[in-house]
Amino acid sequence: MATVFEKAKDGYLDKTAGMRLRQEIYQQGDSRDVNVSIEKFLGRKQSIEPFLKKIGIGSAGKTEPPPVPSAPEAR
Repeated sequence: MATVFEKAKDGYLDKTAGMRLRQEIYQQGDSRDVNVSIEKFLGRKQSIEPFLKKIGIGSAGKTEPPPVPSAPEAR
């Protein structure tokens, strides 16, 4: 849900984004499925991709995995 605030004019302090969160998530409470509420707030289907991208492991930043260290040779 952070992507909504990150794209908002005033970031995490954006009043419009805050009101959408209130109306689509908090006010709805348990009256509708939480997944529906989240999708309405986000304006898209839920996805883990934005989180993975933010921490540098999303599909947009596909890179080779780091090499696996070899085991020490036995003596």
